[in-house]
Amino acid sequence: MATKEPKPSGVNTELIVYRLDEIKAELASFKREYVTKAESAELRMEIKQLQTDLSEYRDGNAKEIEALKNRNNFLSWAYPTLTAVITAVLTYLIIEYFKNVK
Repeated sequence: MATKEPKPSGVNTELIVYRLDEIKAELASFKREYVTKAESAELRMEIKQLQTDLSEYRDGNAKEIEALKNRNNFLSWAYPTLTAVITAVLTYLIIEYFKNVK
C-alpha cells in the first residue's frame, strides 16, 4: 500500500490565523466586560446598602419635615402677630412723641 500524501485543501492559512486573532480579540473584550459571581455579589450588596441608606434618609427627612410643620403651626401666626402688635405700639408712641414735641 502506498502512503498518501495530504492534498492541499486550498484553505489559506493566513486567513485562518487572521480569523483566530479576531476571535482572540473578541474573547479579550468579553473578559473585560464580564462580571464574575463575586463582583456581582458585591454589587448586589452595595445596591442593598444604598437602598437602605436611601430609605433611612427618606425616613429622617419625613420626620424632620413633620416636626417643622408641627412647630410652624403655632409659630406661623404667632411671630407675625407679635411683630404687628409691637410695630403698632411703637408707631403710636412715636406719633405721640412728635405731637408733644411741638
